[in-house]
Amino acid sequence: MLQEVIDFANNFRGSSLMILPSMYSKENESTSNEISKLLNSECEKERAVGVKKVIYLMSHGIDVSEYFLPIVKNVASSDLEIQKLIYIYITRYAEYDPNLALLSINTIQKGLNHKNPLIRGMSIRTLSGIRVTAISKIILLEIKRCIMDMSFYVRKSAIISMIKCYRLDPSCISTVIEYLSLLFNDKSHMVFGSALFAFQEICPERLDLIHPHYRRICRTLHELNEWDQTIVLNILLVYARKCFLIPDNVACHDHNLNKEEKFYSSDESDQKTPKLKNNTLNEDFNLLLTSVVPLLKSRNNSVVMAACKILYHIGSLTKLHELVKPLIRLLKGTPDIQYIALTNIVAISIKYPTVFSSFYKHFFIYPSDSEKIWKLKFEILSLIATKENVINILKELKWHTKSLNPNIVSNAIKSIGYCAINHCFISELCLQSLMTNINSSNDVLVEESVSVISQLIQLNPKDHLHYIEQLVLYYDSICIASVRTSIIYLVSENIFSLPKLSLDMLRILAKSFSQQEEVVKNQILIFATKLYIIYNSDCFKKKSDDFLTAFLEKLDISSNSNNNNTFSDLILEENEILTKNIAIYNNSSNKQIVTKLYDYIMLLSRYDFSFDIRDRTRLYKFLTLNPTSLFSQRIIFSLRPNTKIITNSMGREAYTLGSSSLTLLKTIKGYNNLPNWLNDITQLPNSDLREEKFNEDTNCNFLKNSTSKKTENSSILLNLKTFEAQRLDNFYKSNTDSENTDSDHTIDFETDFNYEKSTDSENIEKEISSENEDINSDKAIPLL
Repeated sequence: MLQEVIDFANNFRGSSLMILPSMYSKENESTSNEISKLLNSECEKERAVGVKKVIYLMSHGIDVSEYFLPIVKNVASSDLEIQKLIYIYITRYAEYDPNLALLSINTIQKGLNHKNPLIRGMSIRTLSGIRVTAISKIILLEIKRCIMDMSFYVRKSAIISMIKCYRLDPSCISTVIEYLSLLFNDKSHMVFGSALFAFQEICPERLDLIHPHYRRICRTLHELNEWDQTIVLNILLVYARKCFLIPDNVACHDHNLNKEEKFYSSDESDQKTPKLKNNTLNEDFNLLLTSVVPLLKSRNNSVVMAACKILYHIGSLTKLHELVKPLIRLLKGTPDIQYIALTNIVAISIKYPTVFSSFYKHFFIYPSDSEKIWKLKFEILSLIATKENVINILKELKWHTKSLNPNIVSNAIKSIGYCAINHCFISELCLQSLMTNINSSNDVLVEESVSVISQLIQLNPKDHLHYIEQLVLYYDSICIASVRTSIIYLVSENIFSLPKLSLDMLRILAKSFSQQEEVVKNQILIFATKLYIIYNSDCFKKKSDDFLTAFLEKLDISSNSNNNNTFSDLILEENEILTKNIAIYNNSSNKQIVTKLYDYIMLLSRYDFSFDIRDRTRLYKFLTLNPTSLFSQRIIFSLRPNTKIITNSMGREAYTLGSSSLTLLKTIKGYNNLPNWLNDITQLPNSDLREEKFNEDTNCNFLKNSTSKKTENSSILLNLKTFEAQRLDNFYKSNTDSENTDSDHTIDFETDFNYEKSTDSENIEKEISSENEDINSDKAIPLL
């Protein structure tokens, strides 16, 4: 039994791959002759095999233009699949050889008269896919014919062809827009959605075409095709920005959920933002928001993302919370979907950290997460940390510091530092936790911990001097150059507050200077130069006066409620500390020790192997020739760098939500910023423009008008010139004549159809014509 199954599979594979003989090599002349014989064969099956072989070669990048003529001969094949392949071939090679492509136009036009709507749709798509500018007028004529077709599939294909025709010949935009305005009245949602897609591709700035159909778009948004919904949501977003005033509570970038004073202050919003006094405008705007909310539950991820985008950029602050669960639901998708969802969540969390704060557990790291996924999750955890969840987030981050992956350890430590900087009440807790990592055997853990500790200490050095003293104790046991550099830098930056420690630190550094790496030597030179200038000038007295002044200002601001006795005690304590430090720096023996150690370090660095160290030594030696010089002191005691930790995703919030530029974190070609809100109510379009003037079935209306014309104006119809599809020869031959005669007569749309109608449609026409005998014959014929 098993052998029979295997034999059947082999036979099926052989029959399905009969198009794959030894024709992999294009140089094989026998294969080329074989394909030509198959294409010119009288047997339809052999011709089908030949077409499949040609398409196979074309899919592998082989030039098969030599088979163009025999391929065109088989366009009239009765096999639908073969016709599809032939149309693909013609579209592919039409631009390479326009002369050969023109030979196939007459054959393709015959397909527009076929009874099968699939063939008619494929024919108009293929005709518009032939990128030859000379036939653009023929394409427009056939599009005009197809947009009045009874089949919605043909009308939809005509819309796609309009886009191709516009790209081929932009000068036809006025005619294309005229066709679009008619297609917006189509009752079929498939056609209506495709018409909106064509609007986005051809004339997205013509919002006046959207006005009469705005309410229908909002009302039928959930009935459109999923991919059409994505396009329509983008159109509505731009429409809302340009045609409505900004609401008072919109979740735009001018507001911040974290600033409660601005959020709850009605005075500021009343002054800056004009209120919407027109109830009709409010109804239209609310109609848009109400119609978008159900799309958050769509099964299509693109629709969910587009709905989130429109609620984020024009929705209210309450609507902002409705997009949280849909975005989190995307995290259960494939890694690519997760990455896109996380990048957009990061962009939202940078502006509004509290939105996702209660869902922090969904951003915990899983072992199956890729590097790009867990990096974004670390950033989100550090961004959404609040007083309520920061303890649990820190526990999760501490657990990841024990990982065997050094990259995970590094990112976890940075996230802890970011949380500590944003929440001062846990900075002490984070510092204590990070200090326990210094004894670790993991170099990455020690390096990142000291780096974050250094940044946290510099935020408030006066209260964290004891941590600097602890780090100095670990200096000799640490062999990592970057860690030693950070410790020396901390002591150097707080040298005025640590006179005893600085002196002892200089002794330790002088002993091991020659064994240090270049980065450490550079930091030692700066530290020694600072200490030398302090002991040989009066800069410490000036600095102590600045410290005392700043201390008094700080007390005056933060302790208004304290009594005078507390003030005096604190001032005396601070003054006592400064007095002791001044005594240490004024000690002559300490001055001699510092001078000798400084000369010793300069002597070693003068003959160092590194030319950079030698150059810096000469620079610092020149600056210390006159230690009292204000110029030298300003250079040596320069301002410290910014210690704010910046995440890798900073800047994503500047891009439009859901855009590729936001995901890639750079502006790509084709990206456009959202238009600004209107600030002047006089610039708003009249709400009467949004009144729906047409809401009937276009197919039925077409039959009504066409039958009425036929009954009331039968004598005129007899004299009308019937419309028939032009052939290429007639098109060029009668080009001049048609220009003179087009303005002298009109063509009844009833004569545009050359394919047969069923008996059912004839009965419908008779019934409708009897009910509508009084219809005005001059009424414009609506779109099919």
